[in-house]
Amino acid sequence: MAATTVKIERSLYCTGDTCYLLDDTQPTNQPGSDSLQSDLSTTQSLSSHASSLSPTLQESASTSSESTASSHLFDLESYLYGLCGTRWKIDEFDWVYGSRVVRATKLDASGSLAVTVDHDDGAGEGGEDRLLQKAMAASRRGGRGSILGLRLPRYSSVIMKHSPLVFNEVLGIRLDPYRQTIEAKVLTALHDTTSPLYPITASCEDVLIPELIHHALSQNLLIKTDLGEHPSLDRFILSPSFTYLRARRLGPLLGNFLGRLHSAVSFVREKQSKSTVRLRRLLINSYMEPTLQSVLGATGVYLRMAGVEDYESLLEMASERWLKREKSAFCKGNLSFGTLQVVSKDSDNELEDDRTKIILCDWEFAGPGHPAGDLAQMGAYLHLASLSPRLDGQQKAAVVVFADGFYQKYYSHLRSITDDLDSYRHSLLVFHVCEMVTTSVWKHSLWCGCEDIPSCSHTRATIHMASGLLRSVKEHKVDWAEAERASDWTRYLCGGLEELRTMV
Repeated sequence: MAATTVKIERSLYCTGDTCYLLDDTQPTNQPGSDSLQSDLSTTQSLSSHASSLSPTLQESASTSSESTASSHLFDLESYLYGLCGTRWKIDEFDWVYGSRVVRATKLDASGSLAVTVDHDDGAGEGGEDRLLQKAMAASRRGGRGSILGLRLPRYSSVIMKHSPLVFNEVLGIRLDPYRQTIEAKVLTALHDTTSPLYPITASCEDVLIPELIHHALSQNLLIKTDLGEHPSLDRFILSPSFTYLRARRLGPLLGNFLGRLHSAVSFVREKQSKSTVRLRRLLINSYMEPTLQSVLGATGVYLRMAGVEDYESLLEMASERWLKREKSAFCKGNLSFGTLQVVSKDSDNELEDDRTKIILCDWEFAGPGHPAGDLAQMGAYLHLASLSPRLDGQQKAAVVVFADGFYQKYYSHLRSITDDLDSYRHSLLVFHVCEMVTTSVWKHSLWCGCEDIPSCSHTRATIHMASGLLRSVKEHKVDWAEAERASDWTRYLCGGLEELRTMV
């Protein structure tokens, strides 16, 4: 089925706490690079809209089926029925960066939720071969018994992720439907035994990653395994379940996985294995750089709106570091609180809850990148949480415990990730500042309860603090003593520099 674009007026569509900038133009699979000035004006225009919304810009929020965009949404229920002849119940899950995410739960003949029992479908004694032959024959006939149609009923529920072309721009950032293809390739690579990434997925058993079931390129649709309904990290931090002991487990768990992921392959070594070369070619995309330029444009807008007088020179310096970054490692590309879910027991005895796990979702921006980018994004969220007026003293202390374990465990892998530690720390500081500035605005409702974003004193103070960190970069070198005076979070950004302990 060919994808269609519904013509609508260019406007800001809001649902729950999320705002989408709708575009009446036909999106392309390979967007061109708009100028930085154009991105600045687009983001500035969006910011003027955002000033009247309360609360806005939350990372992900549930969408009502009665929304004004419902008539434009892809009929997922009919699509699934056409594949396997089974009825499914569609529950709107959330929206993630312009993608509609739902949970599809299988129904039995009476319309009740079905109970799926594990079975082997006749595998053994040639059963698997017969199943494959039957599926291939059905595929040639165009019937329901395709490989997917036969596999799908084995699941009691699945997660579906669809990128409607009407939502081709979010918060002034153009999004490419090709990102669904990237996520499909990444999920495949993470679970493929021949991939250089597979040992990381297989050995980190307490970090869970969905498996790809199906990718429909023409519909920009993904179907993934359902790992259950669990709170995102931002909701978990605000809950009574977020305690010192759980923070002490979760921080190192995430830091160890990220460090191992970044050291799994090197895309810059002279001699690379065939599997590494194949992985790099597999994940080539052209939408990341235009997206990055738009984000940098937003950084400049928010620096200026906060009253940072030297915002132009700071933006120029930060942009140069970002745009000339070395894409040396496989990176997730979107490591935010909303892309992490926490699996924990509902138990008052924390000592029994020693198998708290993390689910990593949303891999559509993954691929070759600078490893400091992932660390900076997660660090910015933790940094903002430690400053949040929504958290009490104990919750903030638990955030620091999480951060201590996260950074410490990650840095234990650092020498396997980069040979140039000074350059890495330099990039991390710059990237952290940019993430702090944009996240303090875009994810405002996650960390601050103020309704008027432009006049929010918390946001303004955070941006000025981040600017002070950026000013510590002088002549392509970081003055760590000045950075420490700007923010005590510098102890994490310096990567364990011993000399920092003797500065004060």
